[in-house]
Amino acid sequence: MEWRRSRLPAGEIEQQLIQRFGTAETMRRRIDRYMAEGSPMAAAARQAILPLLPKNPRMAKRLVSQLRLMLVIAYGRGLLDDTSPVTAGHVAKWVVFADRWPALVNQLTRRPAQLQCLESASADEFAGAVGGLSDRVDSVDELYEFLHTGILLGTSVEQLLHVAPELTT
Repeated sequence: MEWRRSRLPAGEIEQQLIQRFGTAETMRRRIDRYMAEGSPMAAAARQAILPLLPKNPRMAKRLVSQLRLMLVIAYGRGLLDDTSPVTAGHVAKWVVFADRWPALVNQLTRRPAQLQCLESASADEFAGAVGGLSDRVDSVDELYEFLHTGILLGTSVEQLLHVAPELTT
């Protein structure tokens, strides 16, 4: 670009950049859209959420839309950078977890370390461990299977709570 070598005033350089790329807000929207839809991270998140989606198409579409939003929020808050333990797969599983068991996630906001206890509990210990957290878990067996399959959320729960919507269940 010619402005790199020229000695143009900063205002003129800014105008050239805006003409070529748009305003800072426009660029931010482009980056957000890329992160939510076109990036390898978004593709990895979609792959991670596919086996977790409910059979109801409307509910599945809602969760995919929530995933897109959560990826933008997580990326914007620096939770998906190279040094973070949180991956797009963590965000995908978290979206399904928060949707399926909101009362439990609400309890975890107060005691996040309990998620690691649930993930490490044996099948025999699990019902008692869940009962101590939330009496509103309707499908203990399904929750056990969910938490013990695939990516574990316990080590990243504190970061994931920062991208979760406010839970008031």
